[in-house]
Amino acid sequence: MEKEQNNQEPQNPALRVGAVKASALVVHIDEFANVCGFFNSETPVNNHYGCNHPEAEETEIVKINKGEEIRFSKDIERKILFAALRKEYGSWSKIVKASETIEGKEYINKVRHELMYSNDFIKQFGCKIQGKCYSFSCPLANQCDLEDLKEYAPDLYEDWKDEDYDPSEAGADLMLITDENLIEALS
Repeated sequence: MEKEQNNQEPQNPALRVGAVKASALVVHIDEFANVCGFFNSETPVNNHYGCNHPEAEETEIVKINKGEEIRFSKDIERKILFAALRKEYGSWSKIVKASETIEGKEYINKVRHELMYSNDFIKQFGCKIQGKCYSFSCPLANQCDLEDLKEYAPDLYEDWKDEDYDPSEAGADLMLITDENLIEALS
């Protein structure tokens, strides 16, 4: 195995690229989470694998109660919609009447398809959008596939090359880090 620039063995040889100056690094998602400033283990979503990055692709609406995040069933979106309609129109009869107008239908669709996914909007109902940390949707790194292993982690490539599935399809949660600052933090 190649030595790193400082002539020490990589901390975790099974997951590290041994190169003088690495242009990319392959790590497990847990190792990446230790240095990622957006990782949130204090959330109940995704088995405490939360992502606070504003560009997180996978998200879930959570209720905030006395500073604690509470997961709701899928009904949370319906509850926010009804609360928004009551705030906009008042009584149930006025909501029904508004839903029969073009403007009312447009507002309902705006809430359901646009405002529902805005932290500024749902905050008024005691909720927030919480991102989920997954290797396949990380805004800071890429999910590592077999070709990446071949190029950047030959030892891991040897472990995976004869498998039926690519590591990205098998839930290996390997990430390809290309950001120099993150590589340095992980080294």
